[in-house]
Amino acid sequence: MKKSFLSITFLLVICSLLTGCFGNYWTASRVIGTDTGLLGTNIIGIAGESADEPYIEIIYSVADDENPGFNKTASIMVSPPYIFQNGKVYVTYEIMENYDSAGPLKNQDFWFNLIREFEEGGAEYLRIINHSSDKTVEFFITDVLRFIDDNSLWQPEIEYNNVPVYYLLFPEKNPSGDFVTEKTWNVDEVAALFKAEYSKSDNVKLLYRNDRLTELIEKKYSKFQDRVFYGTICPEESLYGNEKIWLMATTYLLDGHSEYLFKE
Repeated sequence: MKKSFLSITFLLVICSLLTGCFGNYWTASRVIGTDTGLLGTNIIGIAGESADEPYIEIIYSVADDENPGFNKTASIMVSPPYIFQNGKVYVTYEIMENYDSAGPLKNQDFWFNLIREFEEGGAEYLRIINHSSDKTVEFFITDVLRFIDDNSLWQPEIEYNNVPVYYLLFPEKNPSGDFVTEKTWNVDEVAALFKAEYSKSDNVKLLYRNDRLTELIEKKYSKFQDRVFYGTICPEESLYGNEKIWLMATTYLLDGHSEYLFKE
C-alpha cells in the first residue's frame, strides 16, 4: 500500500510540473505591417440582348499609373455580350506573423491578409448598372490564368468537362495542350452553363477543385458559402461589389511567397 501511495504521489508531482511547464504555452497571429501591391482580377461575363445603343454601365477601380499605390475610378458603357476585366488594381494587405508565448516562430513564412475594399478607390470597387427599362441581363464570374513567383502557371480552377471555363472563352490563351476545346464558346453559352449549374442540372456540372460550385456554396463550413458566381441584373437595377463577389484573381488570403501579387 505504501509503495502504491508513493507511486501515485510521484505521478501527481510529475503532472504538476508538466502543467507548470506547458500550461501557459499559447500561439497567436498578429499584424506586423501593411503594404500595397498590384493584383490582377477575374473576369465578369455579361450576357443578354444586344442593342445598338449600349445600356450597361460598368464603374470600377483600376491602378492609377500617375499615382503609384492608388486606384482611380473609370467607367465604360457596353452592350451584351461583353467580358469585363479591369486589369490590375492596387490592393492593401496586412503582413501577418505567427508567434507563441516565447516570441515569433522561427523559420516561418509570413503570410498576407488581403484587406477587401469596396468603396470608391478600393481595389474591389465595382458597380454594374442596367440602364435598360425592359432588358434583364445575366452575369457570371470566372477565374483566370495566373503566374506565380517562380513563373510557373496557376491554371484556372472553374471547369466544365475537365476544361477551365476561361479556356472555353479564350482557347488561344491556353499555354499547353492539356485542355482541348472543340470550339470557342461565346458569352451567352458560358452564361447558360452557369445558369444550369445554379439550377442543379444533371446535364451540366461546373466544378471548382473537383467540387460542384453549388455544393461549395451550400456547405456552411466552407469559405465559399454564399459566394456569387452567377446572377441576373434586372432592368434599371445595379450590381455592387461586395463580400460575396470575388473580383480579385485569388482568395482573400495570400501566402508568404507573394503568390499572385505584382503579376499580370
